[in-house]
Amino acid sequence: MRMLLIPIFIFTAGAVIGSFLNVIIYRLPRGESIIFPGSRCPNCGHPIKWYDNVPIISFILLGGKCRYCKSPISPRYPIVEFITASFFLVHYILWGISWKFFAFNFFVLILLTSTLIDLDFKRIPNILTYGGIAVGLLLSGLTGFIPFEYSLLGALIGGIVLLVVRVLGGLVFKREAIGLGDVKLLSSIGAFLGPIGAVASLFMGSLLGTLMVPVFKREGDTKDGIPFGPFLTLGAMSFLYFSKDIVRLISP
Repeated sequence: MRMLLIPIFIFTAGAVIGSFLNVIIYRLPRGESIIFPGSRCPNCGHPIKWYDNVPIISFILLGGKCRYCKSPISPRYPIVEFITASFFLVHYILWGISWKFFAFNFFVLILLTSTLIDLDFKRIPNILTYGGIAVGLLLSGLTGFIPFEYSLLGALIGGIVLLVVRVLGGLVFKREAIGLGDVKLLSSIGAFLGPIGAVASLFMGSLLGTLMVPVFKREGDTKDGIPFGPFLTLGAMSFLYFSKDIVRLISP
C-alpha cells in the first residue's frame, strides 16, 4: 500500500496543477489575472464552489454541466487535468523524484499551455516562451539535468534555425510563414532538450504538420494560417520520450 501512496500523490498533484493550467490557458491570452477573481462559470458568471472544482471528479459528478445554469462544461477541462496528471506519473516512473522529474514536468506544462493557446488564438504569449528559455537554462546550470553548454547551444540553435526559416519563408511566399512565437518556442525546447532535440523536434513537427494540413483545410481553419506550435510540441515530446530510438535512426 505504501508503494502506491507516492504515485497516487503524484497523479493527484498533477491533476491539481492541470486544473490551474486550465485557468492560465483561458485567462492569459485574454489579458486577465490568473489569480483573481476565483473560478466562475463562463456562461452565468456564478462563482464555483471548491467542491465543484475538484479536478476530474467534479466534472463527472456534475454530469459535465454547471450546477447553477446547467450549461455544458467543456470536456477540455478534465482532459487537460488528466493529461497533466498522467505526464507527472510517467515522469515519476521514468526518473523518480529527481531534478529531471521537476525540470521535465515544467517543460511539459509550458508545451501544453502553449499548444492550447496557439490552437485557440494562433499565438503564443511571450511569458511562456521566454519563461521556458530562462527556466531551461537556469535548471541546467544549477542542477545539471543536462549540461549548461548543451542547453545554451540548444536554445540558440533552436531560435536561429527557425528564425532563418521565417525570414526565407517570408521572402519566398511574401507573407509570414512562421510566427515569432514558434521561433521562441523552439528556442525554449532547445533549452530543455539541447541542439539535437531542437532540430529533431523541428523535423518531426514539420513532418506531422505536413501530414495534418489536409485536416485543417477540411475543418476550414486555415484563414489565419495553421498553428505550428502544437506540432513542435508533438515533436519535442516524441524526442523527450524516444530520443535514443530517434538518434539511432538518424545516426549514420
